[in-house]
Amino acid sequence: MNDKLLSIILVLCTSALISCSTVTLSTPFKDNATIETKQSFEGKWLSGDEVIQIAFDEKGVGNIASLDWKAGKGFKIEHHLFTFHQGDEVFYGTGYDPLGKIPNAYHLFKFKVVEEKLIVWSPNVDSFIKLIGDEVFEGEVVGGKGHAAKMKVTSTEFLKFIETYEKNDLFDYENPNVLTRIK
Repeated sequence: MNDKLLSIILVLCTSALISCSTVTLSTPFKDNATIETKQSFEGKWLSGDEVIQIAFDEKGVGNIASLDWKAGKGFKIEHHLFTFHQGDEVFYGTGYDPLGKIPNAYHLFKFKVVEEKLIVWSPNVDSFIKLIGDEVFEGEVVGGKGHAAKMKVTSTEFLKFIETYEKNDLFDYENPNVLTRIK
């Protein structure tokens, strides 16, 4: 799994799945969203010049796909799955590869719909790395082209933690990724 999932869901790093920073949880969020909420996310969204399609299957799992042209290679379809937890005004999502190439790697993101915009915040990886270093969460820091925090924490444990966490540094609120609904 790499960050193309996040680029599709979060409109992050539209070019590289492998190079961007990420935070993963060990389990996906349990789906608690209503059918109406899911329907509000379905459809086509525009990020720059990339069209992203969101739909939910019969089990309620979110499917995200995009079509990307690679010169000399033709079209490449990117397809990922996600589940999300509905909070008061925001949602916490976990995205993953439908082929399960990397088990227990559920990429964390936060999002909100405002009118015809889907606003997505990526995790502030350095804050999660600090939480691992302070032994708030068990996990490991992974290097490479970016850096990543692979937390050995379930989505349920994460939701309990954020209920009482007082700092506002877990997500990058200064650089949201914004998708516009295509009518």
